[in-house]
Amino acid sequence: MTDITSEPGLVVPEQRGTEPLLPAELRGCPATVRGVMVTRAQVAEGRLKIPCANGYDHFEFDSYITRNGRLVPVFAWIDRTRIAE
Repeated sequence: MTDITSEPGLVVPEQRGTEPLLPAELRGCPATVRGVMVTRAQVAEGRLKIPCANGYDHFEFDSYITRNGRLVPVFAWIDRTRIAE
């Protein structure tokens, strides 16, 4: 995961053979991560599942905000699950 909040005006290069990544913000997360890079498909799906320690933090699309003239999706934390052993 990449913290995008420390890099204003972040330019996300397109990658060959994969979908380009876009910055997104996370809100309400118990961890310290506030930003991640996501694909358009993940934004369209409206849910994120991000590995964190021994489990996953789950986020749901909440809204868009404007950063440097661009719309940035915001995902709100909804749950944390643990990895089964």
